[in-house]
Amino acid sequence: MEKSTNLVNRNFSISIFPKIFKIIDYIINSFILLFLCLSFIYCCYSIWDTTQIYNKADSNIYDIYKPSSKGNLSFEELVRINKEVIGWININDTHIDYPIVQCEDNFKYVNTGADGEYSLAGSIFMDYRNNKDFSNMNNILYGHNMEKQAMFGEIKNYCDKDFFSNHLNGRLYYDSDWHNIEIIAVMKVDAYDEFIYNTSYADISDETKIIEYISKNAININVENIEHGKRFLTMSTCTPEITNGRHVLIGQIED
Repeated sequence: MEKSTNLVNRNFSISIFPKIFKIIDYIINSFILLFLCLSFIYCCYSIWDTTQIYNKADSNIYDIYKPSSKGNLSFEELVRINKEVIGWININDTHIDYPIVQCEDNFKYVNTGADGEYSLAGSIFMDYRNNKDFSNMNNILYGHNMEKQAMFGEIKNYCDKDFFSNHLNGRLYYDSDWHNIEIIAVMKVDAYDEFIYNTSYADISDETKIIEYISKNAININVENIEHGKRFLTMSTCTPEITNGRHVLIGQIED
């Protein structure tokens, strides 16, 4: 009798194991399928999110607000949307064509669009220490180094000598008028460079120091365009090549 019972138990064990394995296999396959579905959803979201970021960074979305020779009503509309809009930067034959904003710090517009709405692409913004009428000797603008040449993503191209030589002109809009920009140099500097990120320059001796520093450290330079008595426009963006590295495009403002 005992032998018969053991046989029954063994047969039961043999019959139940395949069912257990089948259940375990089903659970594992379900988790794998769930993981694949979630991965697919995440990939789709990432693609959508990246597209949204670059759509917000596209200079074309601000075209309707760009000041024109026929009047500045459209620009004034943007100012009404965001009172911290102070001007416009346009470098000829590049994608650098954006409104300029300024606030009480250098953090807000790292992830805020020129319309005042949240945006990972941020804005082109002026250093909070500068005067909004670009009257300082050194006027600093910041923008993200983005792919697809968005924001200040095209500044790195100025390290190429041919590109530099063929893109030396631009315009700066402030105080209800356009002012010409002459590009004079491109540099690679540290984020804490005391010469480049100094807004307190005031006299001729300071100007001489700036020009000497640029001439000594520039990757590419257009000596013929450098003139004394003109204000500097310093356009800064990050570079992943070195820790705290920055590419800086420097121009002079024509009155």
